Amino acid sequence: MMNKSANKKEEYHETPGKETSSNDILELLHRFNDDGNPKYQTIIAELHDFFRLTLSETIDVVDIRELECDNEKVAKFRELMPRMLSNCRELTQRKSYIPFESEVSENDQKQKKFQLLHQHQIVLNFQEFCNELTKLVIDAHVLRFLSKCNSSYDVMSKHWTSFYKLFEYVIGALGPIISYVHVNYPMIRKELGFKNLTVYQYYDSKLFESIKTSLGKDFPALVTASIHHYIHMFPITNIVLEGEVPMLRIMSSCNFNLESLSPKDFYMRTLKDYFDKEPNLGPKLETFKNFKVLLTRNALLASLFFPEWVSDANDLFISHLLLNKKSISEYIEIGKNTYDEEKERYFKTETCFSLLMFKNAFEARNMLSEFKEFCDDAISEKLKAAYGPNHDVGRLFDEVVQLANVDHLKIYSDSIEYHLCDLLSSTSRAIEQYVKYFESLLLKLVKKIKMEKAELSRDMKLKYLYDNLPILKLKFVNLPTFSNFFERSIFRKTILQCDQNSTFIKDILPVYKDCLMELFKERIITNVSQEDEMRYRDQYQPYLSQFFQPSEVMADLRIKYASFLSFYDNIQAVVEFGKKYNENNHTSFFPLVFDKEGIPKAFQQPNDELERNFVLPEEMDHIWNEFLSNYYRENKVEGSDASKKELYPMWNLHHCEVESPYITPDGGNLIFELTLFQTCVLVLFNDSDHWTLESISERTKLAYKDLTLILKSFLNYKVLTKDTDNSYRINENFKPDFRKVKNGKLRVVLPRNAPSQSSNTGNGRSSSTHREGSNSQWTQELLKACITRSVKSERDGLGYDHLFETVKQQIKGFSVGEFKDALTKLLRDKFIIKDESTDTYKY
Repeated sequence: MMNKSANKKEEYHETPGKETSSNDILELLHRFNDDGNPKYQTIIAELHDFFRLTLSETIDVVDIRELECDNEKVAKFRELMPRMLSNCRELTQRKSYIPFESEVSENDQKQKKFQLLHQHQIVLNFQEFCNELTKLVIDAHVLRFLSKCNSSYDVMSKHWTSFYKLFEYVIGALGPIISYVHVNYPMIRKELGFKNLTVYQYYDSKLFESIKTSLGKDFPALVTASIHHYIHMFPITNIVLEGEVPMLRIMSSCNFNLESLSPKDFYMRTLKDYFDKEPNLGPKLETFKNFKVLLTRNALLASLFFPEWVSDANDLFISHLLLNKKSISEYIEIGKNTYDEEKERYFKTETCFSLLMFKNAFEARNMLSEFKEFCDDAISEKLKAAYGPNHDVGRLFDEVVQLANVDHLKIYSDSIEYHLCDLLSSTSRAIEQYVKYFESLLLKLVKKIKMEKAELSRDMKLKYLYDNLPILKLKFVNLPTFSNFFERSIFRKTILQCDQNSTFIKDILPVYKDCLMELFKERIITNVSQEDEMRYRDQYQPYLSQFFQPSEVMADLRIKYASFLSFYDNIQAVVEFGKKYNENNHTSFFPLVFDKEGIPKAFQQPNDELERNFVLPEEMDHIWNEFLSNYYRENKVEGSDASKKELYPMWNLHHCEVESPYITPDGGNLIFELTLFQTCVLVLFNDSDHWTLESISERTKLAYKDLTLILKSFLNYKVLTKDTDNSYRINENFKPDFRKVKNGKLRVVLPRNAPSQSSNTGNGRSSSTHREGSNSQWTQELLKACITRSVKSERDGLGYDHLFETVKQQIKGFSVGEFKDALTKLLRDKFIIKDESTDTYKY
């Protein structure tokens, strides 16, 4: 048998020819022997018999290994081959004449003449004869193979390698004959265009032509099934694949296209369809954890078909699992749903996969802008879905906290913060809402401990709170003003819930200093644990700088949080004073005495005419005066700090609980939670059934504008009704909305459209609006947000005047001084920088 490898470098080009039958072959034989020479007739018959012998000896073979080991058959072919090669030489070197009609005159008789046939035509005819005989052998084997597999593509794919190895044996047995022209007539080979395929590649293409003719339009389905045969093979290793001869490899080698696609393009299309439809290759935890293993397997499969396809196949795999928004969004979702509370880590099973792999994949393809865009879109969609049409702030922050915790390397933290602040209108609003969210969860956790874990020690309770309280890992947490929002909130809760029996006073306030401060100190200021720092330092060194603040900013923050700690100490001392007073005096009055420096500036109110003229109800006035006497009597030691202080009543911050005659479902009396001014108005109705605005103002000395607001709050809750003569009376048909009643208490909230503190009457009284905050802080935060947004949108920066005008177009009602102050703070905190060379501000 002829060794195929010896001729692999030779190339062969298919010659045009027509499909022929057995009769056509006999006609071809006669053309070789047009003069009826018995010698050539015998030679041609011997060649024909050799092809028939090859077919008969191989057509029923099941195991190619048995055929290769059949020494008798091998010897038979080996003995006949010299004779066959001699026949090839005789047929290609013979002389042959063809008749032609000579041109003669009308009077002359036509004479039959002969012309010598050119040798290259004889050789071409011989090659055509060999091709047709070989085609008959190929067609017979293909039909046998298809019938044996019952036309099942899966069975064909499974047995393809053994069939092709049999085909190689057959072509190898015929090799010396069918390659005779190719080897011995190089000039003719060039003339025929033998430059694209080797002899064996040529007959490989004839094999696929035969299969395609038999299967028709279903042929691509067979090729697809053959690809899936290897895709689903398990386990798949180099050793397993070593003996495989995939169909697509042979098709690629002989440049056999299908559906107008090259073998490579067809493979890539099939692979993409598989990635899109295969559920086990969707974006999920197991897929991402085993990403490198799957990528290696994908490369191994591509190399099985053609080594040059590995890069494109892996690009396709990476594109499917990494280079798209859906995968990024799904990966983030996976992280949210696989939080390990014990390890405080996302992904319950350790894996080296992270969003950094996504980023690196995009960056390696110069697609970093698309990565940022996909992350931004994914975060935006998740936050909008959480916020919803009902503007569910609690659900929004649940989502934000989870998203921030998944993002260990702060890859998309800017997007979270931007879209959070955008949904809530401003940075200051976002901070305020986060404070409320944080404290509501703290309250729930404390109640849960009280109900389910009462046996825990104080240290264990603190640890439980520490492990379960959510932390927002965003930049605005490190704003110097962040602690101010907590101070205002806790101060407000203290004055609203200053009842020694309240959960807030008994359970929540004592843990604030220990629990909240530890969270701030360890998990916000440093932003990353020591364990995470060591784990990521080597692999993610370029990204570690994102975890830490500049030293000067850190120093400022530590000062702020030290002040925060002092603030809580002051709150606890004030509450302890109120408890002690209650225990000694057995009164419902719970006094909170602060140093002026201990009251957030937003709650401080100047001493105006209201404070001097305001009239307390008689029973309240008695309690207040009694408290003053006791306080000064107990702190009259000469030279003490307390003796030098003057108590100043901040009436706008006083709150009262008023017991009503209405009965709650649990059988108790409904309690109204009111401001002091609301209380003073409501208790007047104990003395009279109806009051006018003028008469209420005369009794309380409150401004008309503030009284209108207070009365409106009672009208909104249907506690009072308004008569046609503009007088007010108690609503005898009042039924409280028990959805708003908590622990038997109903808080009557003042309307939000509170007028500014000015008088609209001619009596010169100042407004007594119940203020619990100041607009100055909000203006400052809003200015900072607008400045940052304006600078961020201009790559080349903005000059001072241009920046001022840009901000002025976005918000109104701020002074130049407020603008400069906000700009200075942003520069100090390094949120923006000033380019001295161009005198512009940049992000």
